[in-house]
Amino acid sequence: MRISRTLAFVASSLALASALAACGQSAPNDTSAGKPLGAGSGSAQDKASQDAGLKYAKCMRENGIDMPDPKPGAGSGQAALKMDDKTTKALEKCKQFMPVDPNAPSEDEQFQQMVTWARCMRGKGFDVPDPKRGEAQSMPSGDPGKLQKAVQECSQK
Repeated sequence: MRISRTLAFVASSLALASALAACGQSAPNDTSAGKPLGAGSGSAQDKASQDAGLKYAKCMRENGIDMPDPKPGAGSGQAALKMDDKTTKALEKCKQFMPVDPNAPSEDEQFQQMVTWARCMRGKGFDVPDPKRGEAQSMPSGDPGKLQKAVQECSQK
């Protein structure tokens, strides 16, 4: 199911963002089009994305997750979320409001990125299994400084 796979990728991305935030680093914005998500020119697509982001944040708050409203043009970064049962349930309930980047990679491309990331992390000494389709990627544990450096390097591949 496409939503389940997308949700799994989002959850793994949020876990990655959480790890980066825990290390004092923010997750990078998607700059594949030369500017962060949400930093558009005021087009109807930008307004629709902003409206979806507001609905998504409101839904997450209504489901017990402290999430601020997105700021126009601020990019796709959001506060790190603790990935627990409460967050997973809120993500599932709010998925219909989740903003979608029309330039986002396909599911197959996302999966391949996760495989590449896992291999890279193993090459840096972290125990990270290859991802499974439809499941969130687990985040390794270890020395926070080494983990932060490895995550940053492997996320750029």
